[in-house]
Amino acid sequence: MLLSNQKVCALFAALTLSMSAVSNDNSDASELLYVDLYIYGEKKDGIVAVVKRKEEIWLAQSDWKNLGIGQGSSSERVNEFFNEKFVFVPEEFNPQIDLSSLSFHITVPEESLPLAIVKNDMLPLTQRVSEPAFYWNYLLLFLHEPLQKKASFSSHHKAVFTSKYGLLTNTFLARVGDNSRVVRLNSSYTVDFPKNNLFLTVGDFFTDGSTWSLPVFGVRLEKSYKYIPEFLSYPTMDFVGALKTQGEVEIRIRNAKYFKKTLPMGRFFLDNPPLPVGSQLGELIIGDAQGAPRVVPFSYYIDSSILRPGLNTYSYGLGLTR
Repeated sequence: MLLSNQKVCALFAALTLSMSAVSNDNSDASELLYVDLYIYGEKKDGIVAVVKRKEEIWLAQSDWKNLGIGQGSSSERVNEFFNEKFVFVPEEFNPQIDLSSLSFHITVPEESLPLAIVKNDMLPLTQRVSEPAFYWNYLLLFLHEPLQKKASFSSHHKAVFTSKYGLLTNTFLARVGDNSRVVRLNSSYTVDFPKNNLFLTVGDFFTDGSTWSLPVFGVRLEKSYKYIPEFLSYPTMDFVGALKTQGEVEIRIRNAKYFKKTLPMGRFFLDNPPLPVGSQLGELIIGDAQGAPRVVPFSYYIDSSILRPGLNTYSYGLGLTR
């Protein structure tokens, strides 16, 4: 087999190399080029290897995988040139090689762009040893009834003691003056298991009925997500779109910004972003280097009592009504 080598040439400071040879594939002349890559007119970092074979253009498989484009395509054609594997660039990518600047330009169809999934996942909780602490909250109230010549002084108290073994709480109401008395409200001891989002309470508690609640003295085991910071247990919305270059995605609800994130080029899927509950009007703003931001209006209704798929809560209690 006859091989012809061209001399290595350097252009600008990129030291871009161009070589020409005869490949092993049916003895057709194939030209190997090391060029700058442009997607939607935006230059990407680094140099990529391409092979020009007749009217076909092939991109090095390693560069193709790094870009993440066209992943999972069953029609992907792979061939070997110059002891390296290359992937055929389909015509719908509109591949063009500019030999004057040694650059390679493609336009990636939206369905072939890489997909970025942004999830609002539950953050793992780190259990720390609780330091012994004690605090006392109280509310003072003075009531004067001049027409009835009565006056009373009331106070509401909540004493809490914490330790590595749990939380001890006692609340009571004290009244001085007319009908003086002290009324115990709630006394309970609670132990939490953060890895399982479980809370075990011994003492006074209220039952968790959908339309009613009863004061009970006994034992309760509860699973809840209400103490996990920045976690939404209820479903909001899902958003999909695409960025032809790196850009920002922003969600505004009634002109207030609730979500903003910089994403790479490609498709995106926003899974359950944090949004306010109730009936709302909003806008999804997609901005990249292609021009003016795209604004997509939307409306929704969110009920915080509904759980996201895969989550569950419960409360089991045993005791006597007070």
